[in-house]
Amino acid sequence: MTDAEYKVEKARVQKYLDKWFKTMGLGWFKVNMEWSREHEGETAARTYSSWQYKQATITWFLPHMAKYDDETIETTVVHELVHVLLSGIAQNMVDDDETLSNQINEYTTELVTSALLWTREAGRDDQRKAVADLKRSVAKARNKTAK
Repeated sequence: MTDAEYKVEKARVQKYLDKWFKTMGLGWFKVNMEWSREHEGETAARTYSSWQYKQATITWFLPHMAKYDDETIETTVVHELVHVLLSGIAQNMVDDDETLSNQINEYTTELVTSALLWTREAGRDDQRKAVADLKRSVAKARNKTAK
């Protein structure tokens, strides 16, 4: 990955970190971002957390992120931030089957990620409807005064 490609991909990820970090209530967490030029299999990012200290590190594998469109980058950013929020639960799941614990953790993370993204879309739809209603009301009021 060239320096120019690195800069572009880092900025693409950072755009969504800036959008979601405080929105998700993570301002009280210390989250370090690591930016990797290496490609680690099919992993786009990896999150490590010390939940009891409200600290985490997310490593972004930029060559993998470069394959994504903006919507997928945003989803991946939200997904990794949800891992930070759920880390206390995930790290304390006691199960003899580590694979099952990991699957439950990923499933829960995906559900919360989807809920957050769906909520954002619902808010956008509500805002669009409110703007359209306001425009209709203004037009109606103008028509009445014009008569």
